[in-house]
Amino acid sequence: MNIDHYTYRVSFSAEDGEFVGTCAEFSSLSWLDKDAAKAFSGIRALVKDVVADMRKAGEAPPEPLATKKFSGRFVLRMPSELHRALAVNAAEQGVSLNTYALQRLSRVDGSELSVNEERVTYQVRASKASATKESGARKRVGRAPA
Repeated sequence: MNIDHYTYRVSFSAEDGEFVGTCAEFSSLSWLDKDAAKAFSGIRALVKDVVADMRKAGEAPPEPLATKKFSGRFVLRMPSELHRALAVNAAEQGVSLNTYALQRLSRVDGSELSVNEERVTYQVRASKASATKESGARKRVGRAPA
């Protein structure tokens, strides 16, 4: 498994006053550094170490989200009142409930959604996904030496 296929992100943490590198597939891991590029290389090195540790222990590392196959189906459970309100909003806009939900969700994740009567096209600008299940023993936080 190639660690370059995992989903990495570097953002600035005002709380820490440093950049934090994270990996979506290993949500409990992070690497802090004053330099964004070093935060990125730090999280990659940490993921590489964790994957090696998992393999030595006979555990399977999580599949990278970039190579995982998605069906395009996403089922939600919600209160009937919310379902009704969403259906009313969709009807008022003259679109299906599915199209209305896609439009609403696309506003949250920074994606672009273009809708026509025949087809919905969904393009993601940044990789965003929920993290995979991990053992609490895997939680590590890295920080560059001072």
